[in-house]
Amino acid sequence: MRQLSADGGFNASFADKAMDDIAMDGDGYAHSSHMGQADAILIADRLAVTMADTVAGLAGGSVPEPPPVPPPSVDTTPVVTTIGSGSDALVLRISQDVYLAGAQYTVSVDGTRIGGTLTAGASAASGQDDVITVKGDWAAGAHKVTIDFLNDAWGGTAATDRNLHVDGITYNGKAVAGGTGALFPPGPWTSPSPRPPHPR
Repeated sequence: MRQLSADGGFNASFADKAMDDIAMDGDGYAHSSHMGQADAILIADRLAVTMADTVAGLAGGSVPEPPPVPPPSVDTTPVVTTIGSGSDALVLRISQDVYLAGAQYTVSVDGTRIGGTLTAGASAASGQDDVITVKGDWAAGAHKVTIDFLNDAWGGTAATDRNLHVDGITYNGKAVAGGTGALFPPGPWTSPSPRPPHPR
């Protein structure tokens, strides 16, 4: 131990009396390379005395609080994609209020889901929109477009509230009346039905 303490490369030192009374006879021979039970108890007692102030400080709550974990970064690059197939084109303009993760949703026409779960990219605060082209073969007449918002989140403030916005719908190049809505609570929104007011 003393040789290690004297070695500059060891980068540690022992107090002058740290080894006093240490028999190092754990294998039955004095001054061997193994400590016995009595040595271990003696060292533990000395450590307890040396560390008493440190332990008392920790017990008193003086441990510094860990730094806050920053919220995960959410990619707000606008999404441009096409789902489904067919000669008719329904174009949705979608944005979100971002909180912790992107808003997820599904799209259905007349009760039939088209594509899988989509994740919004564009932030409503930026004034941008995702452009989602939904393809299909739909007969003439009225049809219902349903957007189902799946992962609403609320952190207690307006800045920590995940929402989904339908900013416009066109069908074969023509604007759909009532094709806008703010999806504040989770669940389905069907154009042109109004969405209930924000509950918070």
